[in-house]
Amino acid sequence: MRTQRRRWISTLASALPAGPQGQPSHDVGAMIAVIDLVDVPDIGNVSMAVPRPSMLLLEPAITHMIRAGRLRDAAKKQIGKGKWIQLGFELRFTNEELVYDFFGEAMAGVILAHAALDNVLNELVPKGFVHNSKDGEWNRERIEKSMGLERKLTEIAPIATGCPNVRDANVELFDQAMRLKVLRDDIGHAKLDRGYGGPESRRTIFSDLFSADLLGLTRCVQEVGEHYGLEWR
Repeated sequence: MRTQRRRWISTLASALPAGPQGQPSHDVGAMIAVIDLVDVPDIGNVSMAVPRPSMLLLEPAITHMIRAGRLRDAAKKQIGKGKWIQLGFELRFTNEELVYDFFGEAMAGVILAHAALDNVLNELVPKGFVHNSKDGEWNRERIEKSMGLERKLTEIAPIATGCPNVRDANVELFDQAMRLKVLRDDIGHAKLDRGYGGPESRRTIFSDLFSADLLGLTRCVQEVGEHYGLEWR
């Protein structure tokens, strides 16, 4: 079954009879959704069920990660020994373009997965929600605009949903979410020291992508939502 991409859905608790102008009847349990309008250029307003941004981001993230995993496996099989090179540089990738393709897919997957997780946390906050903290009052709009992912994950989500703080209840899941955040920060704000190891042989974001649990980073998005009570299907 496909993950639910509609944002607000429910089912009828009682049957709905046919309308006076020929509207169809609906049985108990029929799915209902909140409808909105989209302004389409040259056409006008068109109605649709309100989409869930987190899922529209997560699905392509998974696609990128699957491709990245395949490219990574292929790249690891295309490593050879070079000649006349300096000490420490004996091994090289023999298909550099394939390696770059892997990095591109993996980086896109990380960026999309992080955006999906941030949207999951926004979607958990109900309309009218207000949180009073040491640094002032946080309403839903301010949380969505200005609060960082870790704080949303561990401070806002438990209060908004009444579920246990994931940092305490599922340390492994919390750590995976933080790995996603750190990797996204390093990729989204790529700094020279993380993109180039240099004479000091520092670990780079490219090394991190070779060792990352790529699909695990996307799974954690859905698992965080499930932990805090979102229904995905």
